[in-house]
Amino acid sequence: MTPTVERPNRDALQQALDIYRDAMRPFIVRTLRQVQGQQVEDLIANSLHYNQADRFRQNLHEHDGSLEAAIDIGDFPNIIGRNWRDAFSRQFPGDNSVQSTAWLIKGSRDKAAHPAPRDLDTEYARVHLFHIAEVLGLINRPNEKREVERIRDRLLAADAPGEAPREQPAKPTAARDGRRELPATSPPGARSSNPVPMSPRAHSGKPNSRQIFSRFMTDAPAPPNTATPSISSITPTSPPAFAHCWSAPCSGLPAAAAIRSSKPRPDSVAGKRTA
Repeated sequence: MTPTVERPNRDALQQALDIYRDAMRPFIVRTLRQVQGQQVEDLIANSLHYNQADRFRQNLHEHDGSLEAAIDIGDFPNIIGRNWRDAFSRQFPGDNSVQSTAWLIKGSRDKAAHPAPRDLDTEYARVHLFHIAEVLGLINRPNEKREVERIRDRLLAADAPGEAPREQPAKPTAARDGRRELPATSPPGARSSNPVPMSPRAHSGKPNSRQIFSRFMTDAPAPPNTATPSISSITPTSPPAFAHCWSAPCSGLPAAAAIRSSKPRPDSVAGKRTA
């Protein structure tokens, strides 16, 4: 014997779909009767596909000509969309979202009518229960809307205890952002008692660039035959060794006076030219 599979989500959605179907049937027929010069039966048949139209006429014959009983949830989107301008746009002025919502509800009806081995997804049932209640409110059926809302609330209450908690995003740690974590009791904006930042490089075992430069400056030997001048050697009381180059020619360099004397004067050149 095959065990019975419990499908609370599918059962709740099917109950809401039955309420939706029974409320939409008279609303659609009543709205189509407002179209002048055409029969409601023709408006419905012309709105449906070929196979849907044949099924509609068959249902109409089986239900003794009852238009309301001859249409189903699968027919609603085509009827509303085909007769939107002449009939249904007056019922939903400035809001044509009911057309797309009717298609969504049709999809949920197809899924609920052919149950899978598992129950419907809880979130899927919640969303479509919300759509059904929304349309019932738009067609001014408040009692039916409240009934669907009660079905939705019962489903939410039954699912709440077994709902798995959602994953919380990981909090930043000292190893990720290089800062000390504040204690849990610290108010927002409070600073840590130890303001020294924790650098990830300090824990990696590798020296950073500042440590390398400091080690190089302290350990590097001085160049040979080079004396590091002190502050006293560059004071005005003790002129540097190269100060005499300003007053007398340095060895290996021509004297400033010799350079000046080697250049001809402009007046002597001019005198030779006149002579």
